Amino acid sequence: GNTTPEIEFHGDGKRLKKASADVAMAKQAARSRKEKNKMKYLTESSRRSNETIRTSPLARILPSNSRLSQWVLQQAGDLHAWFSELEEPKRSGCLASLVLHRNFDAVVAGLIVANCVYTTYQANYEMATLGDKPPGDAVIELSFLLVFVVELCIKLVLHRLYFFCNESLAWNIFDFVLVAFAAVDQALTSSG
Repeated sequence: GNTTPEIEFHGDGKRLKKASADVAMAKQAARSRKEKNKMKYLTESSRRSNETIRTSPLARILPSNSRLSQWVLQQAGDLHAWFSELEEPKRSGCLASLVLHRNFDAVVAGLIVANCVYTTYQANYEMATLGDKPPGDAVIELSFLLVFVVELCIKLVLHRLYFFCNESLAWNIFDFVLVAFAAVDQALTSSG
């Protein structure tokens, strides 16, 4: 491991200079190793991205011998490598402590289950009454929608565009699309 050399402060100072030089060389070697590992990782990541792009549907559409298609595929590979390297900064503050708390996800999951239970009740009620809606249906549906829109907006404010590229990417996009469809459905239903 890293050990600090013994330094004697008496004599002509040659040992002090040598120890300082040794420490500086060790730090430079560590930086160099770190840079080499980073470059190796980036090169490997770029190679994987380019391989992914070469086997993508885009590569099948474009003619392979065209300079334009090679440029497009290269740009797509670079974009994929850049996108996969994005890392969301650590979030802090009141909003972050609310959204990142484990109880927030539990409450949202409970609301999703409650919405599913209500949707089942609603479907059964409509079947039993030949299409009539349950009493208070519009208010309950709008309440669920508003809660999910607020939840989505809070997450978007907290994560900003990282919402669409963080470790929860798939769930976030699914959530966004689901809430968007529910809002459009609610708007169309209430407009007639």
